[in-house]
Amino acid sequence: MKIGLNLDNRGPQATPENMIRFAVTADRLGFSSLGVSDHIVLVRQQTRNYPYSATGEIDLEAWTPWNDTLGLIGFVAGKTERIRIGPSVLILPYRNPLVTAKWFATVDALSGGRLFLGAGTGWWREEFEALGLGDQFAERGARTDEYLRIFANLWSEEVPAFAGRYFNYENLIASPKPAQKGGIPIWIGGNTGRALRRVAEFGDVWHPVVLTPPAELNPLELGERRELLEKLCGERGRDPASITITPKTHLHFTEDRTRPMSGRPGQIVEDLLSYREQGADEFIVYTPGKSEAEKLENLHRISEEIMPHIS
Repeated sequence: MKIGLNLDNRGPQATPENMIRFAVTADRLGFSSLGVSDHIVLVRQQTRNYPYSATGEIDLEAWTPWNDTLGLIGFVAGKTERIRIGPSVLILPYRNPLVTAKWFATVDALSGGRLFLGAGTGWWREEFEALGLGDQFAERGARTDEYLRIFANLWSEEVPAFAGRYFNYENLIASPKPAQKGGIPIWIGGNTGRALRRVAEFGDVWHPVVLTPPAELNPLELGERRELLEKLCGERGRDPASITITPKTHLHFTEDRTRPMSGRPGQIVEDLLSYREQGADEFIVYTPGKSEAEKLENLHRISEEIMPHIS
């Protein structure tokens, strides 16, 4: 099992120096991936409480500034050598799919084939409205599916052409192509039936959030969802083994074990192995620590006290 990390792009500690130091350290220590969260604007008051606040009020001190996802990925790709980098996850309906495909193909080519594209539909209606996309909120799932088809078309065809519900084009030149043969790996977020169907149709990686309400997904529950995913793959004539499972969650070092993926290193190793038994191949974790120095210290702890026991 591999371990990747969330690269925190938000809050007062998300300075260029801190983010690059974190990324370069993770690259050197052998972590597999860096995932970057996505929002374009934050709306002060939510009508839905998920997932940031019990009251609906945004904690501006903790969440601003929020550095642009794609800008940061390109910045970090130029400073690292080995580690994979991508959004976890990019809200696809926010962006023109031809522009997005071009950005990923270019940065993948420049970085030597190290990008992945985590894909999500979005949930925050107010952000859609702020971006002038409020009338597209109800169709965000259908748009996400079409955009994924467009990516595959632009990344693989010498003379791309596409006829869809939202976009139509023909006789294009889309260059450069990604460095990775077959295109950039698609990580699909979510654990609903529709999200799993999207994994079976488009995904190279299933990337659910676990142990975070409302997506608790303990190891046995992950296994149950994996079985549904295998069924959906079979219905489409696809080998389930072609899909990697990469959950994402918080990790906490503590003497008082309050939840899975928290406690002493040995307890966290046991949790990871329980998920591996249910099909998880890689975990993306939020690194614990209130300061950048503490986060860097915990990077070393994860690499020294956890990774050797799960590989």
